[in-house]
Amino acid sequence: MARWAKWQHVAEASGDQGAKAALRKLVVSNSYEIVAGESIAVPASAYEAFRVHIVTAIDDEVANTWTVQVTSLSEFFIGTTFEPIPVTPLKLVVVDKTVLAGHAKTVFVAKDLGVTAGTGTDVSRISARLDLAYAGREAAGSFLVPPGASNGTAGWLVNKPTVAKFVNKEAPAGMTQAKAAVVKPGNLLKLAAKGLGDVPFDVLTAGPPLGSVYAAYCIANGGSEYCHCSEFPSCTYKPIAADTGAKLVCKGGVPDPACLATGP
Repeated sequence: MARWAKWQHVAEASGDQGAKAALRKLVVSNSYEIVAGESIAVPASAYEAFRVHIVTAIDDEVANTWTVQVTSLSEFFIGTTFEPIPVTPLKLVVVDKTVLAGHAKTVFVAKDLGVTAGTGTDVSRISARLDLAYAGREAAGSFLVPPGASNGTAGWLVNKPTVAKFVNKEAPAGMTQAKAAVVKPGNLLKLAAKGLGDVPFDVLTAGPPLGSVYAAYCIANGGSEYCHCSEFPSCTYKPIAADTGAKLVCKGGVPDPACLATGP
């Protein structure tokens, strides 16, 4: 399953140097439809891909170019395609008290025999992403967990056949809003965060979901990518913090073979 659509315009970027390099490589890769406000995976070569968030995108049809402003890029997924792995989720909880209390949290948990982290064991070559989306994409966001060994404050502590674990003691500051990400092959996926997403999953603005809520917990490891895909057909939503915040609680989920959380 490919992550990107096709487009014929050339991409140019300003902002983060790493993101500029990734988008320049986009020129060599048949290009991409670039839309402001989206988070996209950019094919960087035959073997690597990068995740960037588009702030502005201006199309100059006369010059046949895009001018793109991006945020900092997450060095991201090894490989350009993935096969969905349907898994059963236990829960998704999103609490947004940003306006009144200045903080938010997100927790996702799945337990399934199909959970995998691949065969890689190098902490410098494992990364993760949790995509969350309403069925109509009124809310859609991502937590981006970059590769790299822990420096004592943030990074991957271990990557072995029985468990892979990432910790960020500075969350929501630092390299990602994720506080911890855990993968136990054949058993467990978990991500706990002190925020709404590196690309925000803004349930307050979106309001109650009108349909299912989808999740995709993706692991890139040792040259391959694995996306564990889930659906919550029914969630509860309520205003909190004197109606300045929101709480979304989803339980009783089912596997999602279509992996709709990774959609455009």
